[in-house]
Amino acid sequence: KSNTATNVQDPKVAELDELMRNANGAFGFVMGNALKLVPLPTTVGTKAPIVLIGGRAVAVVEYRGHRFPYWVNPSSGRWEPLLGIGVNGGWFNTYSNPAKSGISFIDTIAGQMNTKLAPGTVLYFAVANASGAQLPDAHADAYQIINTEFVNGVVQVHEVPMSAADKALYDANYARIKNLF
Repeated sequence: KSNTATNVQDPKVAELDELMRNANGAFGFVMGNALKLVPLPTTVGTKAPIVLIGGRAVAVVEYRGHRFPYWVNPSSGRWEPLLGIGVNGGWFNTYSNPAKSGISFIDTIAGQMNTKLAPGTVLYFAVANASGAQLPDAHADAYQIINTEFVNGVVQVHEVPMSAADKALYDANYARIKNLF
């Protein structure tokens, strides 16, 4: 898997190239502070601003010295914030209302990502497609970067109902992010 392809007739490849140019360096600003994607380690030994975990596109935004994970939700077709990804169970810890987390800067960052980092193009390259190009898979070391802000860990697996301990951890992670600034 690579994140660019050459001499391929698929016009989406040009969109991927533009997206990756936008993803390297500052891609937007929130409250006067630059937004940058953190390069994540891949299984092919490189680093990429957008990687796949379980076939889902993930990126980490650096904002005011903190790192916040986002993913492109295939159901909504939009970048949405995460409260981490379980290393053991691969569980994506989404906000209870991913369309509006209730944290202004988190929602504003998602808006910038949806404007500047073409979620439709990301979804196209999250799976096998006509061009043969695909986003790279994340290396296991990427989880440490993805979960940087969640110093006490993240919910590891999906259980319904959520255990009391997992609910407390989830709530503490939400409160931590909400009270950062």
